[in-house]
Amino acid sequence: MSLKFFLPQRLLERLHDRLNDIQPSRNQINSLDEDLKPLNYKIEKFYWLLAILFDPKGNGLKEVMIKGFTFVPLSSEYLTNIIGNDYAFYIRYLQNQGFILSDNTYLRGKCKYYHLYSSYINYNSKNISYCYIDEVNNISETPINIRVIGDSKKGKESNCIEVTITPNSSLYESKKKKYDLQTDRKKKLAKHVKNDMWKHYTKTMVLDIEQAEKYCFDFQRNCTEILENKYREGRIDRDKLINAKAILQNKYLNRISSVSNLKNPKKDKSWLYSRKGKSRRLNTNLTMMASDLRPFIIGYENMSYLDLSNSQPVLFNVTLQSLKETASGSLKMEIDRYFQITIEGRWYEELCDIFKCNRKTAKQYWMLIAYSKNNECRRLKNKFRNSFPEVYSIIEQQKKDNYTKFSIGLQKIESQIFIDVICKRLVENDILPLSIHDGVLVDRNYTEKTYKIMTDALCEYIGAIPVIDINGVKRYPKIAG
Repeated sequence: MSLKFFLPQRLLERLHDRLNDIQPSRNQINSLDEDLKPLNYKIEKFYWLLAILFDPKGNGLKEVMIKGFTFVPLSSEYLTNIIGNDYAFYIRYLQNQGFILSDNTYLRGKCKYYHLYSSYINYNSKNISYCYIDEVNNISETPINIRVIGDSKKGKESNCIEVTITPNSSLYESKKKKYDLQTDRKKKLAKHVKNDMWKHYTKTMVLDIEQAEKYCFDFQRNCTEILENKYREGRIDRDKLINAKAILQNKYLNRISSVSNLKNPKKDKSWLYSRKGKSRRLNTNLTMMASDLRPFIIGYENMSYLDLSNSQPVLFNVTLQSLKETASGSLKMEIDRYFQITIEGRWYEELCDIFKCNRKTAKQYWMLIAYSKNNECRRLKNKFRNSFPEVYSIIEQQKKDNYTKFSIGLQKIESQIFIDVICKRLVENDILPLSIHDGVLVDRNYTEKTYKIMTDALCEYIGAIPVIDINGVKRYPKIAG
């Protein structure tokens, strides 16, 4: 039995290069009379910290934007649990050597936020001697083993490192404990989730690993070629190229990690099946997986995916309808207008008209309006307020004390409707679903029955049948007469 996580090869090579040059210490020199006290470090602790910051979503952590940088919250309690009481020495070394940036302040609940620099993407100076990573496969003797997952056509720039933690490692028990917690939570769930859906999930989530890995390599290579062509043609400058490659590397790692975690999830302790947090969403390997990998699920061609179109704006109607009874005349009219637009699946088209932009940009604007702090993006929000003053005031009020309250509230509504109602009714009707937050993946033979169960439940909560996407095609409700 072993535990695994994944990192870019260039990042690990840079780490080894720095460790060879500069020994980590247990103290900082504050006067000429002091000496550095070397840290008897364990390399796997550095690996794990970098893996968490490189793929926070895959580790169950959320990202926030602070002054244009993406930061990850890491509390002292969290770091102690996974790294140990000496976590501060590892964090300080990574900061001092330019791997990570800290906001240097405690935000929300005394939790520090960290940012992983992406500069290693361009780590190709001729003056630097790499400490190249080699494959080690004898997992019975060494605590840490690595395997290079690479694309020979592209070289080390595209390579990913699979880090295997064996029982000989000091981190094994803490990593295993974290895994046990995220899977044992199913014991506290409702019967249809912890029994029927869990068994179906572990039986169904089987990938064509060879084809999925090939797709990941092709994805990285093709996207890189597109970016390099744009750079050669002068459509993007060097800074944008480097930044885009860093984002692409993250996307690639997310995909290759998702695939590798499903090679032997029971043995490698890589199942994810957790319904934790305030939102009560069911997070699984499937919900964390990029949607373009779903076709590699064996038997996917015999499945149907049904999801709520414009889901978050539509689900906001649950909150708005609860306020309608005591609302003023102007608020009632605006709630009715918002209701009609969202139920008909026209919300992003409405935003296109307001902001004079395309649909993709409209979606981005909605995310900024709904999920950023009240004092951010003021010009954008003022423009939206001109069209929906009453609705925006409600959004603003919900975010007054904590700007995440609005998004978490919508996720709680989504979870309640889809997990506690729709999935439960599906199981009661002998339809076993794979949940993907605001949608379900079911046997294609049960498409129509699933649609009926889904729309009945949504109608009960929202007050009308909304637009449902079925395998990428919108289905609008039939209107009598």
